Amino acid sequence: MTQNESSFQFVAHQDSLLINIILKVDPLFCRLIAMLLNQSHFQFSNMKTQQKILLLFVAFAAYVIAANIGFNLATMNKSASPVWPASGVGIIALLLMGPWASIAIFLAATFSNFRNGSAFEISALIGFGNTLEAIAGYYTYNLLTAKT
Repeated sequence: MTQNESSFQFVAHQDSLLINIILKVDPLFCRLIAMLLNQSHFQFSNMKTQQKILLLFVAFAAYVIAANIGFNLATMNKSASPVWPASGVGIIALLLMGPWASIAIFLAATFSNFRNGSAFEISALIGFGNTLEAIAGYYTYNLLTAKT
């Protein structure tokens, strides 16, 4: 067995362990998010400006932390990860705060990619793509859960 084959098997083993962990944790996470979305007292539009800014900073920080976790899971390249938990954070931020959260997502994605070693222009393009990804998930969720 060559070194490449053994490293591939190691990576495959790591990925299967990670997938098993995600499959066990994901239902609990989904239930938590569903409970948050059903809370009537959490109305982002009714909050004061200072509270909105604070929540946008929280969304920014959560996205950066999730992006760092994703970058740490990268196997072949430091920028390409098989799992990107930050996309889930972005969608949840949009579901909880509405389209205003896209500002925090864009800034956090750009910052995370720039900090990971990409040029600023490339980081901004990746941040734009990550923001569009979260917006697409947000509108897909709203489309699928809309009552007719």
